[in-house]
Amino acid sequence: MPSSPKSVQDWISSSHLYEENLFFYFLINLVWYFIGVATLGFKVSGLNTTSNLLLNFLWCVCLWAAVCFPDFWYRLILGEDAYLFREEEKFQDILDVIQDGESREEAAAYLEESSSRLMRRSEILALGFLFMVLLFDAFYCKAWVKNLALVWQPDWVTACIDWVKSNLALPPIYQKWDLFTLYFGSSETGRMLTARFGDEFQFIQTPFSNTLFFYHFIRCVLFVPIVAALSYVLWQPMQLMGNSDKDPANIHSIMGFIRACAWSIVMGFFLVLLSYFLINDITIFSEYVLLGKGIGIIIFFYFFIALPVRFFTG
Repeated sequence: MPSSPKSVQDWISSSHLYEENLFFYFLINLVWYFIGVATLGFKVSGLNTTSNLLLNFLWCVCLWAAVCFPDFWYRLILGEDAYLFREEEKFQDILDVIQDGESREEAAAYLEESSSRLMRRSEILALGFLFMVLLFDAFYCKAWVKNLALVWQPDWVTACIDWVKSNLALPPIYQKWDLFTLYFGSSETGRMLTARFGDEFQFIQTPFSNTLFFYHFIRCVLFVPIVAALSYVLWQPMQLMGNSDKDPANIHSIMGFIRACAWSIVMGFFLVLLSYFLINDITIFSEYVLLGKGIGIIIFFYFFIALPVRFFTG
């Protein structure tokens, strides 16, 4: 175990306990997510569709609770002497080596703000929230939607759908600007929708349009919370990507200013363009809701929105 101040500093700065912690908790929550995907959408014979939907929702709530406490499952499975807890004790021992009170406080503060610590409770909950969104998607697609239509559509859901329709631009899309755009185009997703439902005007008359519009409404409401949670969870790992010298907060020269400006343009481009796609394009989630595909590219979009958020606010 390092004992000198220099070796202590080097040992702490070379540690990535936060990333290791995130990896283990991510795997635990991923197991719960796959359990949700495999079990949600079940039916109890003798019950109507609304009652089955309620039971599925209650099971989804249980899964939500499970992904908010990966630390509990980690401790339950591996015990008090698990790897993460042993590493945390090592850091406490290192702090005990430092005799000077001021140096000890500085080291403790550095430890708290670096990757050399376990995840805080708020970061665990942010990770849990991201998995709650994924589990809700599974609940929505497998339990709430049957035969491409919503099995339960109360007045407030209808009001949300009508609001999306009232702010929807249809081809020719450049006649007016609206918050949302429904345009199939020539993309693979657009061709799939055209072959299945016809043009955009025919699509609006189908039950699946309400399913997609309501899902898109939910995603718009959750857009900022998802980006905020993802940025918060990945704050430390994104710092390790080597962009700290390009951070606007680290401008110390003319060249540093030029470099920061150039990167600001690149990051701003990703931030605005991808945010616009996720909010404006109705069809971007259609393949996922319809076929359960395309979640990878959506996660990719969210990551490249969180990256510039980290850049500008870091």
